[in-house]
Parts: sequence; structure tokens; C-alpha cells
Amino acid sequence: MKTLSKRLSAIAAFVEQDAIIGDIGSDHCALPIALFKEGRIRGAFAVENKKGPYTRMKKAIDESSYPIQSSLSSGLDELPKEVDTLILAGLGGPLIVEILSKNKDKLQNIKTILIDAHNDRALVNDFLEKNGFHIADNVFLAEGNISYDIMKWNKGKPLRPYTELEKEFGPLNLKRRPKEWLSSLRKSLQEKERIFSLLKEENQKKAVLEKEIETLKGILYENEKSYS
Repeated sequence: MKTLSKRLSAIAAFVEQDAIIGDIGSDHCALPIALFKEGRIRGAFAVENKKGPYTRMKKAIDESSYPIQSSLSSGLDELPKEVDTLILAGLGGPLIVEILSKNKDKLQNIKTILIDAHNDRALVNDFLEKNGFHIADNVFLAEGNISYDIMKWNKGKPLRPYTELEKEFGPLNLKRRPKEWLSSLRKSLQEKERIFSLLKEENQKKAVLEKEIETLKGILYENEKSYS
């Protein structure tokens, strides 16, 4: 899909053939339009919760001529029952959990949830596991100076509960250890070590940071050991 960014193309690749998608925070509706153009989806419901972004989104939909439903609403408030795939991309983890929690009953009709959380991924992963979803696929990529951890969750409990480490970093990242992901971990480790060196007093913040540093070192050590 040449019209999409690297990030949106990765999300699009996770959409099942003939899905009916709900794109929450659809922006310019680029993803639903591209998926319709490729003949990948049967329907789409695009949501924005502010007048300005909604107007831009509606203009893009009207110009596309595709049968995309639009809504000026909050989260899943007006989500139709026929939607079977949710897309929540470019949002913070706490906001994603808030959106899903507010209309948890609507998750009954959802088969797949595609997540691109800016932060607090462990919070999102914990919520989805507790509400009957499992990680079916995952891609970690870098676009410019920004890294994205895109997850595909399908309906159904995982074969076993995810560990805290898996919730934080993703079980498939830990298993596959993609190059971009390892590079991101190294950068994160360097930054945390820099901050740690500046903290003079022993306090809870320093203790938490020290634990995070040890966790990152452990993951990176295991990776280096597997190639030695």
C-alpha cells in the first residue's frame, strides 16, 4: 500500500480479508480508504472526537467515494455491532484502556484488536489478556526517529498467562528479538543509565530505575549469549 506510511502499512497488513473495521482516531481516514482501495475490507467505521479533525476526516471520506461510516463521538460510544476489527493507533496506553473499558460490552462482537500504543504498553496488554484476547502477531519497526510496537490481538485466551516481562515487552518481541527492537532497548538502557548517574539520593525513583536497568541488561545479555 504505497499511499500509507510504514507504520500504517504494518497495521494494514494485520487486517483480515473482508473485515469490517472500526478506526478509532482515524485522522484523515487514510487507513480505511487504502484498505477499501485494495479490496481488503467489507466495511469501515471511522471515529474522531473533535470537530476539526472530524471535518477533515469527513472531507477525505466524501472525496474517496467509499462507503465509510463516520462519527463525531468518543471512542466506541457509537460503534456499530457489525464491526469485528478495532484499530487503536497512535494513542497512549491509558487512553486506549479507558476507551475499551468504557464500552467493554462492545468487545463481545470484536474478533481482532490492532494496537499501536505510544506508552504504557504493559497496561494495555494486561487489560486485553484479562478481557479474553491473546497476542496473535506483533511487528516492531522504526520510522524516522520514532519506534512503533504494533500488536495484533485476537479473541481467545492465551495458551498460558503472560508473564510480567511479556506484558512489558511483548512475548513475540522477546522470542523473535527483531533488530529494531534490540536497538530501541539499547537506546533506552543508555538513557536510563544516564539519568541514574545523575540521581544522588537513594529513593524510590532511583530504586525503580535501577530495576528497569537490570531488566534491560538481562534481555540484552540473553540476546548476546544466544549468538555467542
